[in-house]
Amino acid sequence: MAFNLKHLVLILSALLCIAILVVAIFFMYHPFWSNIAKIQLEKQAKDFWEWRLEDDPEFATAASVHIYNDKLEDQSLQAHDARFNRCKQFISDLSQASHNYKF
Repeated sequence: MAFNLKHLVLILSALLCIAILVVAIFFMYHPFWSNIAKIQLEKQAKDFWEWRLEDDPEFATAASVHIYNDKLEDQSLQAHDARFNRCKQFISDLSQASHNYKF
């Protein structure tokens, strides 16, 4: 099986999702974080999840979300570039949020 750009994007998306969940768990159980930080992180996690489902309809179907069953993932180079840039933006937003709230 050949390794291609789609595999790389899927791996990066999965790693980003895991990172968001780890940070979310940290935010939920760490006593020093404010409610504002929790709300901001929950919004970022929700935004990421909704984007992920809309961006990859086959993933949405596999995750038992059937509102995108009539669509297929865009495999164009422009779509891959947009995906990569959106993932970088999510990471940047998480990084910014972690710098805004200190212990």
